[in-house]
Amino acid sequence: DRRSAPQPAPEPTSRQNTDTPASIRRVVTLTPSATELVVAIAGPSTVIGYDRYSDRLKLGITPKPTVVGDFLSPSFEAIARLRPELVVADALQDKVVQGLEAAKISTLALPMHTVDDVWRAAAAIGDATGQRERADEVVKAGRAALARVRQRGQQRGRRAGVLVVIDRAPDDLSGMVAAGPGSYVDELLAIIGADNVLASSKVRYPRIAAEQIRRAAPDVIIDASADSAKHQAAWKRLSDVGAVARGRVVPTADRRLTSPSVQVESVIPELERMVYGPSSDDSATGQGD
Repeated sequence: DRRSAPQPAPEPTSRQNTDTPASIRRVVTLTPSATELVVAIAGPSTVIGYDRYSDRLKLGITPKPTVVGDFLSPSFEAIARLRPELVVADALQDKVVQGLEAAKISTLALPMHTVDDVWRAAAAIGDATGQRERADEVVKAGRAALARVRQRGQQRGRRAGVLVVIDRAPDDLSGMVAAGPGSYVDELLAIIGADNVLASSKVRYPRIAAEQIRRAAPDVIIDASADSAKHQAAWKRLSDVGAVARGRVVPTADRRLTSPSVQVESVIPELERMVYGPSSDDSATGQGD
């Protein structure tokens, strides 16, 4: 369960992946994170099937791959019909991974909760596709980019308190789920030198109510719920919360902020700007307006 307390991440596992070819050209990916990794390491033309939330146009994938379901319900039959050389799945997708194993389809089951999980997954995909050198380049560039941002974060004069809302009802603030400790965005907030106002939560993705937001008193609220930009009026009922009163509720549709992404190098500067303002790349002396 993605909302359980953080646990040490196991190493990526390869199911029925014995005699890996020197170069694999037919890959099916079952999550957006997996699709981004395969494109970055093995190239967009290798993806012949993917989940319905992967963004083909942004990733430059042509021709259009076959959609094989989504995170919760990938279709074993659709995957098998494509006769892939490799399937890249999330470690939580146990049911379909077991089916692929039984069908002797080579599968990587990758834990994806943290930045380090992304780097381990990159290495595993590099090994499985015969592109380890490219994978190492991707990891090296990503680590260097995060190190630069982390250095800025350590120099901030005042750390902003941030609430990241992952899900809520579109027309009001009911059913809110937010990012707690051990979540991916919680890790990114620490890197940029910000504090998660839900750091004391006992679960990774807690359900919260309006009164908890009042008590937490965030400086910035990032609303990453579906179509958040269209539904910002709901926040007016919390006008007594500083972030709302100062216009510091920031809507975003960028899934890469809340789900592990190999594109973190380009995503994390955007998170800095959301929290600390447009000059945050050049100045780490205080909080943005």
